[in-house]
Amino acid sequence: METKNKSHVLCISCDTAYPLDAENITIHETTKIPLNPSKLVRFTCSKCKGETTSLVLGENDIKSGNSPMLQQIKDDKQVKYDIEGKESKEGSNEANKE
Repeated sequence: METKNKSHVLCISCDTAYPLDAENITIHETTKIPLNPSKLVRFTCSKCKGETTSLVLGENDIKSGNSPMLQQIKDDKQVKYDIEGKESKEGSNEANKE
């Protein structure tokens, strides 16, 4: 039996993938990307009450993490985590010196 590669969008705020027909999202706008078969979807997530724009991704891309967009999100989160961790350590070192 072949599994379908169902289309999903990612809510960046709550880090959740939703199918395009999910009840948790309200789609406001869909835009085709020139010279690319992909689409951008602007939607509101009822879970986090945030509005975001996401590239439509296949379920298999989300599960495997092979999407360029997912990799960029992971990289951005890691950089943010590294910066916050460094600032936290520097702050605790300053407090220990006093």
